[in-house]
Amino acid sequence: MRKGIIATLALFMTIGLSAQKVGFWFDTGLKAGTGLSLLQNNNIFSDREYEHLLSSGYSLGGKVGIFYGYYNGVNIDAMFTRGTQKFEFVHGENQNANHSITWSSLDIALLYRMQKASVYVELGPQMSFVNSVTQTIQAENQPADIKKYFNDQLPSAVFGVGGYVFTTGTFTLMFGMRAIYGLTDMISAEGKSANYPNPLGTKVPYDTYEQTHPVQLLFMLEANYGIGYFAKTTCSDRMTFFKFN
Repeated sequence: MRKGIIATLALFMTIGLSAQKVGFWFDTGLKAGTGLSLLQNNNIFSDREYEHLLSSGYSLGGKVGIFYGYYNGVNIDAMFTRGTQKFEFVHGENQNANHSITWSSLDIALLYRMQKASVYVELGPQMSFVNSVTQTIQAENQPADIKKYFNDQLPSAVFGVGGYVFTTGTFTLMFGMRAIYGLTDMISAEGKSANYPNPLGTKVPYDTYEQTHPVQLLFMLEANYGIGYFAKTTCSDRMTFFKFN
């Protein structure tokens, strides 16, 4: 079989793929990612007195994959994600101060995936359930827990690319990159009234309101294990489930 077919499909050759018509096959795996995170807000980008700083985040979780034929399938990901946005701003007699916002969420993604020739491409929607939002700010009378200023749920769009690092038997190790963009405003109605995400900006409230969208660009490492597949044999029209050995 040509180079690049994943290890689970290579296994079909050893168990008599020529005598079977493969239908659906399944895998499961663990994922970890780390990289850049950002709270994108156009007003802050334009405000020279309240600046974004380079910030990081990470994501840990797992997946279940359901594929049809050799190349096309759907992954269901469940990830625990933590993101951070750091700011530097002018506060009191032109002194610089630091402000950091950290959020954590449970992210459920439904992703179409195409795997072929040692490369994968994935895209689809994600729903984030925000568990906590905290801040550290060099100013008095500012709360640490700011969850009420942020929405509980957030839909996002996901796009990822990557390739195979190592395969053996039913085990596959993959490495890639994933971009996640929040589609709706992360700030709640109460947060808008309190001028979040930068409540101490010298220019707030701004002339026009701009939404805040979380963005992440992550390097992803993925370890997959083949479970089994449904196939028809030449002697039967019924679909039978076969476990990978």
